[in-house]
Amino acid sequence: MRALPVLMLATACAATPDLPDCGPEARPGLFLYDRGIHTEINLPATTLSGRPAALARGAAGVRLGFGKRGFFDRPEGPGIAAYALAPLPGPAVLEALPTAGAPDPAVSAPVIGLPLPDAAGLNRFLDRSMPPGPVPEGRFIPAAWGYSLAYTCNTWVAEALEQSGLPISPLGVSRAAGVLRQAIRVPGACRVTPPGAHPQ
Repeated sequence: MRALPVLMLATACAATPDLPDCGPEARPGLFLYDRGIHTEINLPATTLSGRPAALARGAAGVRLGFGKRGFFDRPEGPGIAAYALAPLPGPAVLEALPTAGAPDPAVSAPVIGLPLPDAAGLNRFLDRSMPPGPVPEGRFIPAAWGYSLAYTCNTWVAEALEQSGLPISPLGVSRAAGVLRQAIRVPGACRVTPPGAHPQ
């Protein structure tokens, strides 16, 4: 989410200090990004199957997020009117950003590496998150359900992780902290510092 970059950079590492670093023997199946007020996941393209495989568009990985249409998907960032309307329910979009790998080497912030016990469950969830039919082209695609304060970007990520077979619940999750507090307790969770990041 591009609207609050300073806040995101300032808080990006807040959830990870107590995690062990992912050593060379660690093999996380997916990666969770703390972007301040927004969380997203990063997957190797080889994890994706069926319609979700099209989201990577031939890249080695893909970063996935969820947000309100007209706020989350504005390249120039949301304007004053979008901020004013942000708390109101409305249509949502999925962001599917192809990446050079997983974790994304272009993100200079620590991320949480997590196991992926149920890749098929995650793919089913991603498929349900999209409208029926061919997967639309582009970075932002319509989501199958809407955005509200009861179902935010972080609720979607928590549900994706739950459907991945992880002990994470989306119930009551609206803020990033609701996802991150659960993620750091997952057995096998570890901290990844991508190239270019400054270790904390």
